[in-house]
Amino acid sequence: MIHTGDRVVILGGGRTAFDCALKAHGSGAAEVHLVSLEYLSEGESETWQSEVAVDSGAVVHPWRVFPRVIRRAGHITGVEHYKIRAFGFDRLGQLLIDPVAGSERFIAADVVIDCLGIDTHQRGVFQRRRRGE
Repeated sequence: MIHTGDRVVILGGGRTAFDCALKAHGSGAAEVHLVSLEYLSEGESETWQSEVAVDSGAVVHPWRVFPRVIRRAGHITGVEHYKIRAFGFDRLGQLLIDPVAGSERFIAADVVIDCLGIDTHQRGVFQRRRRGE
């Protein structure tokens, strides 16, 4: 549940992610961030959805992956993320990425919502993986 003043990070950039961003703003979230593999126009969101979310103050972090959600004393404190040059999938369906060195960032959060629409790592986020590993 989102409370007034919460900082919300949404993992994903499709329709559900932007719908969650709009609902988070409507619930009084102080900050809403979307961290997505794709750029706005390349994801599965509707153009109007992403425009309304951004116009309401949502910050989109495109071309990013998120190796982990950070927890301290059992509470979420934020999400680590870093920029990528490209991504794809191998023959087994495993995510392959080309990370940008030195692009690691942290977004403080009270709530993290997984809107990826795919099976993810057991902790609900992608593991960092480099080509050739």
